[in-house]
Amino acid sequence: MTTATSVGPLEGGDLPNAGGVPQPEYCAVPGRTDEYLGPDGTVRTRWQQVAAEMAGLGPSGLIARRSEVARLLRNEGATYNVTRDNQSRRQAWSLDPLPLVVEAAEWSSLESAVAQRVRLLDLVFADLYGERRLVAEGHIPAELVLGHPAFLRACAGMDPSGPRRLFLTAVDVVRDRSGRFRAIGDRAQAPSGLGYALVNRTILSRVLPNLHRESGVERLAGFFRSIRSGVASAAPEGVDEPRVVILTPGPLSETYFEHAYLASYLGYALVEGRDLVVNNNRVWLRTLAGFDPVDVVIRRVDDQWCDPVELRADSLLGVPGLLEVARRGRVTVLNPLGTGVIEDPALTGLLGTLAPILLGEELSLPGPETWWCGRPESLSHVLAHLERLILLPVRPSPSQPPVVASTLSAEGLDDLRDRIRARPGAWVGQEIIEPSTAPTVTDAGTLEPRPAIIRSFAVADEHTNAGVHDGFRILPGGLTRVGASADSVIVSSRSDGTSKDTWVASAQPALQQSPWLRSARTTVRPPVVADTSTLLPGRVAAQLFVLGRTAEHSELVIRLIRTVLARLDQPLAVGVDGGAESLQVLLMALGAVSGFDPVSEPDEEEVPSRPTTPTHDLARVDPVPSPPVPVPDADADADADAGAGADAGAGADAGAGADADDGAGSGSRPADEAGGGRPTGPEVPTDRRAMALLLDAGVDGSLVSSLGLLVEAAYSVREQLSSDTWQLVGDVEEELARLRNRPPTQLVGVQSSLQRLLQALLALSGLSAENMERDSAWLFLDAGRRLERAQSLVRLLRSLLVRQRAGVVEDLLLESLLKTSESLIIFRRRSGPIMHVAGAIDLLVYDAANPRSVIYQLDRLFNHLADLPRKSPGQRLGDGEQLVLRTTTMLRLTDAGQLAAVDRATRRRAELDAVLGRVDQLLAELLDSLRSTFFSHERLSVLAGLQHNLGRSP
Repeated sequence: MTTATSVGPLEGGDLPNAGGVPQPEYCAVPGRTDEYLGPDGTVRTRWQQVAAEMAGLGPSGLIARRSEVARLLRNEGATYNVTRDNQSRRQAWSLDPLPLVVEAAEWSSLESAVAQRVRLLDLVFADLYGERRLVAEGHIPAELVLGHPAFLRACAGMDPSGPRRLFLTAVDVVRDRSGRFRAIGDRAQAPSGLGYALVNRTILSRVLPNLHRESGVERLAGFFRSIRSGVASAAPEGVDEPRVVILTPGPLSETYFEHAYLASYLGYALVEGRDLVVNNNRVWLRTLAGFDPVDVVIRRVDDQWCDPVELRADSLLGVPGLLEVARRGRVTVLNPLGTGVIEDPALTGLLGTLAPILLGEELSLPGPETWWCGRPESLSHVLAHLERLILLPVRPSPSQPPVVASTLSAEGLDDLRDRIRARPGAWVGQEIIEPSTAPTVTDAGTLEPRPAIIRSFAVADEHTNAGVHDGFRILPGGLTRVGASADSVIVSSRSDGTSKDTWVASAQPALQQSPWLRSARTTVRPPVVADTSTLLPGRVAAQLFVLGRTAEHSELVIRLIRTVLARLDQPLAVGVDGGAESLQVLLMALGAVSGFDPVSEPDEEEVPSRPTTPTHDLARVDPVPSPPVPVPDADADADADAGAGADAGAGADAGAGADADDGAGSGSRPADEAGGGRPTGPEVPTDRRAMALLLDAGVDGSLVSSLGLLVEAAYSVREQLSSDTWQLVGDVEEELARLRNRPPTQLVGVQSSLQRLLQALLALSGLSAENMERDSAWLFLDAGRRLERAQSLVRLLRSLLVRQRAGVVEDLLLESLLKTSESLIIFRRRSGPIMHVAGAIDLLVYDAANPRSVIYQLDRLFNHLADLPRKSPGQRLGDGEQLVLRTTTMLRLTDAGQLAAVDRATRRRAELDAVLGRVDQLLAELLDSLRSTFFSHERLSVLAGLQHNLGRSP
C-alpha cells in the first residue's frame, strides 16, 4: 500500500534568482557543464528549491547542517576503510549537505540507458562462459578473455539460476561537456556503494526534512523490495523461503560498514568465509546449535578469493568447495562467480560494437573512446597521444591505480611508455571525460564546484512491470561522489572527496513505499515465527563476548583510575595519614586487575610520546590477561597493630578506630630513622604509573588498549547492534582518540574525559539490559560482562584485603574498594559509621541481591549457560555449568567471617587468599571451557588480515 506526500516540487523555468531570494556566491567552471547553473548562469529549474533553501540558511546554516550530517553519520557508525602502507585505517564517511538533483524525465531516460547497458553486459557474460561466439567470430579478441586473470575457466558452462545472470550491477555515469550522460565504469563482481547510498538518504532526509519532502524525491524502498524478491526467485529449485547470507571479507574490508548496514536492513545474516562449511553438496552456516543450510550467498568477496579449492589456493576469505556446490545447483551465488572479466575496461570499450550484434540496437549509454594496447594500431595511437589520455591497467587494484598522463613529468612519461611497451596487453588508454560539476559546501560554508560521478545500480527484476526496463530495476538515485577540488581528475572514495545523496525530483508528489511488501514468491509466514535465537555464528558470539568483557573491564579501570587520581589530588605526606601507603596498594591493585606491573616506576622511554593503536587479534576471546595478584611482602607492615582480630583492620576491633594514626603500632608511621634523619616509610607515589596504565596502548589491560578492543569488537558485529548503541560506541571511539592524542606528561584535565567515557559505558550497559532481546547474542554479551566483573572483583579483593593493614590505611582501602564496586552507599546504610572488613566481604562476595557481588555474577552466568545450546548429552550439566556450580558451592560453604579472619603471626587473611585464589582459578577454567565449547574454530590468520583489501571502492 502506498501513500502520497502532500506537497510536490515547484515548477518553472530557469531563474537567475530562485524565488527572489539572494543566492549564495557560486561560479561554475568555464567550459564544463554545471549541474546547478545553466549556460547563461541562471539556476536550473530542478535546483530552485535547493537554491532557496541555501539562501535561507546562509554560510553559518550550511556549516551547521554539515556538522549535523557528520554527527548523524558518526552515530550510524558510517566509515570507509582506507589502506596505506599495508595498514587499514577507518575514516569517517563524508556526505555533503547539498544533494545532487536530477529531473524525473531526464532520469527516466537514463534508467532505460543503464538497463540496456546492463542487459548487454549480461549477454556478454553469458556468451563468454557459454558458447563464446563473440570470441569465435572475432568480435572480442581471444587474448582479452582467455588471457585475462579474471576469466575463471572453472566457471565455464555453469547454468544460470534465472533468465538474468547478473543480479546486482553498478554503472558509473558522468555528464560530459555537452551535457550528455556517459558511462565510465561497470561493476559486476560485488558492486559496492548501495549501502552508502541508503545511509546518505537516511541522513539527508533528517537534516533537510522540509526540502526533502517538498521536492518530490523518488523513494528507494521499491528497489530494496526488488532485491528481496529477486533473491527469493534466485534460490535453488524447490526452496520458497531461502536462508540468505551476505559473505564479507571481514571488518578490514574497505566497505565493511555497508556490508553490515545492508545485512541489518535486509534482514540477512552477515558471515565470513570461516562461518561457512561445505558438506554433503550443501553450504552450511556454523551456528551455536550446529549447522544450518544456506541457499543463497550474496558475495562481497571478489571472484578469485571465494573458493580456495578451485580458485585461489591461498585464500582464507572464501569457502572451500563453494564453486562445486554452485555448479550442482545446490546454492546460488550472487553475483555469479567469474563476473570480474566484464569489468575489464578493454572489454567494456567494445560494448558500442557489440550492442547491434546482441541487441539489434545502438548503445544508448556509450563509454569513453577506448584503445586496448594489445592491438598494434591501438598501441601506436596511445603512445602518440599519451598526454591526452588516462591509462588504465586491465586488472586495476589499489596498488596500481589509473594514471593521468598529463600529470606526469617528462621522466614519468618515458617510464610509462616503457611499461606499456613491455606489457601492452595489460594497458588500456581512454579519452578523458571531464565530469560535470556540482555545488559542494566548503569548510567556510561557501559553495565550490566539484566534479561529480553518479554510481547507478540495477537489480534483476522479472516480477514487477512498473519501473522495470529490460528485466532490470534501476535505483531512483544512486551514490554520487565528488572530487576533493574543482580540478580533481580522479574521483574515488579513497581520496579526500565527499559524497552526495542523489535526488530524482519528480513533478508529482513522491509515493511512500515499503521494502517489506511481499514479492510474488514469498508465502505468508505462520503466526508464530520459528525460534532462530540459536542461529548465531560462533565468530559473532565470540566478538559479543569480547565486547561485554572489554566494556566491563574498561568501566572498572576507569573507576580505579579515578580513585587513584582522587588520592593523588590530596597531600601525600609520608607516614603521616596513610595516604601514600594506601595509594601504593591501590596502584598494585590496579595492576593486578589490568595486567599492568606497577612494582617499579616506568622508565621515561617506556611512556610513549604518542600512544598508537596496537594490532590486536580480534578473534582473541581473552583480551584481558590474568597475571598473578601482587601481594606486598608480609614484612612490609610488620609493625602493624598486633592486637588485630578476625575482623581487624579498619574498625574498633583493630584497636585503631578513628584515631588509628595516633598509636605506636600504626603502619602509617615510619619504622625508624636513618641517613641523617630521613624517614624510611613508603615512597610517595607519582602519577606516572597511573598515566602509563591509562595511555600506554602497548600494555595489555590498559584503558586505551581495552577501549580499542571494545571498538574493534563492536565493528566486527555491527549488524547486531542498534543505532542507539552505535551512538554510544561513537562516543567511546571519540574519547579514545582524545586519550591517544593526549601528551603523556601529565594527567591534568583527564577526569572530564574519564567521566564522559564512564557515562557512555554505563549507557551501553543500560541499553543491552533494557533493549536487547534475550537471545543468544545477548547471552554472550552479558556472559562476558558477568565473567569479567567476577574475575576483576575477586582480584581486587585479594589485592586490597589479603594483607591486614592498620587503622586509616585499611579504612582508605575499604572505602576505595566499595566506591569502585558501586557499593559504598549500600554499605553505609547497613553498617553506619563503622568500616569493617567482614561487612565489605559479605556485601561484595556473598550478597545475592547485590548486582555487583561475586555470587550474583555466578548466578547469572549459570542461568546464561543453561539457556545456551547444550553440547552435553541428555540432562548432564555442561562443563561450564559444572565449573560455575562448583565455584558457587565453594563460596556458599564459607562465610564472610571466615574470609575476614587474620592470622596473628603473618598478619594475613589466609582463608580469603586461598578461597578467592581458587575462585579466580575456576573462573579462568570457565573461560577456557567457553573457548573450547563455543569458540573453538575462532582463529584469525595473519594472512587473512593481509587479504582484507578486496572490496570494491564505492
